[in-house]
Amino acid sequence: MSEYTREEILKLIEENGGPEGLDLSGADLSGITLTGMDLHGIILARWDDDQHQWIAADLSCANLVDANLSGAHLVGVNLSQAKVAKANLTKANLGEANLTEANLVGADLRGATLIHADLSYGELARWDNEKEKWTAADLSGSNLLAAILSGARLCGVDFSGANLAGADLPGAHLASADFSGKFGERQALPSPFR
Repeated sequence: MSEYTREEILKLIEENGGPEGLDLSGADLSGITLTGMDLHGIILARWDDDQHQWIAADLSCANLVDANLSGAHLVGVNLSQAKVAKANLTKANLGEANLTEANLVGADLRGATLIHADLSYGELARWDNEKEKWTAADLSGSNLLAAILSGARLCGVDFSGANLAGADLPGAHLASADFSGKFGERQALPSPFR
C-alpha cells in the first residue's frame, strides 16, 4: 500500500507551491486515492544517470478518477489496474507505462506519448446502457508507436491522426473506433523519453 496518504500528498503539493515539478518518482503510491486532484506537471518518473535507468512510481490500483495529470511525467510508471477514468492526461508522457487492466474510460489522452506503453486488457471505452451511448477515450494525435493494445477494449475510441506504427492490436475490441486522419509511418523505434 501507499507510503503516503492523500493528505500528505496535498501537503507536499502545498509546500512545493503547486504540483508542477513535485518529484514523487520511485514512490510507492499503490492503492492511493487521488480522485479529482490537480497533479498537472507532477514528476512520477525520472532518469537516474548513476543507475542508467528510470526511477518510476508505483500507482498500481490507484484511484485517479477525474485527476488532472496533464503534462505529467509518467515514463515506466506502474498504473496496472488503476482507475484513471475521466482523467486529464493531455500531453502526459506515458512511454513504457504499465496500464494493463487500467480503466481509462473517458480519459483525455490527446497529445499524450504512449510509446511502448502496455494497455493490454485496459478499458478505454464501454457501452453505457443507461445513457445508450459510447463513452470513449480521445487518443487523437497520440503517439502509440509499438504500444501493446492486445485484448484492450477500444470501442468508440478516437484514434484520428494517432501514430500506431508497430502497435500490437491482436484481440483488441475496435468497434466504432475512429481511425480517420493520417497515421505515422513505420519507423525505427526512438528513445524519446529523456
